[in-house]
Amino acid sequence: GGGWWQRVEAGGGSTQRDFCAIQRGFLRDHGEEVRRRLKDCLGVPVELTPAPVSPQVQQRFVHACKTAEKATTLLRPVYHGTEAKNHRSIFHHGLLVPGTDSNGNVQVRNGLSHGRGIYTSTVENPWLSKGFCTQPRMLVCGVLDDAVEKATPERIGNFMITKESPSLRHVGAAIVVFDAARVAP
Repeated sequence: GGGWWQRVEAGGGSTQRDFCAIQRGFLRDHGEEVRRRLKDCLGVPVELTPAPVSPQVQQRFVHACKTAEKATTLLRPVYHGTEAKNHRSIFHHGLLVPGTDSNGNVQVRNGLSHGRGIYTSTVENPWLSKGFCTQPRMLVCGVLDDAVEKATPERIGNFMITKESPSLRHVGAAIVVFDAARVAP
C-alpha cells in the first residue's frame, strides 16, 4: 500500500537494493491476495517467484518510484498475460508501450481499443490476463497508480473509464499503462 516509498528510501541508495526492497515489501503486502486470486482463477496453488529483471528495468522503476507523487500514488498489484516466449525479453527490457521503442520492436498484439499502452488486469481480475497466456504462467507486476476518479465515468467501447491520469487509465477490469517506467514485473 501507501508506505511503498519508505522501502525505496530505506534501500540504501543502491538501485538493486531499492528494487529488492520494493519487491519484498510488495510480496509481503500483496502476496497472499495475489496467490488466492490466482489459485481461484487457475484452479491450482500458485508459487510467486521474484522476476529476474535486468538492472536497466530495476533502475527505470526505482527512478519512477523516487519521482512519483507519494501522497497520491499507490503501488498496486496487476497481472500481465502474454506468450511465455516473451518473458525473457520483458525481464531484459521491461514491459514496453507498443511502437515506442527506438527500433519499433514491440508490435501491437491485441488491439488498442483503450489506448496505446501496456495492458494489465486488476488484482481482482486475473482471468482477463489469463486469456493472453500460452502457459500456466502469468506476470504479476507492480504499477505506480496515480489515476484520479473521473467525476463522470466515460464509456469507451463496452467499458467505462473510471479513473485516469496522464500515466494510466482504469477501464473495466483493466489498467492500461501509458508510461512504461511505472510498471515492472
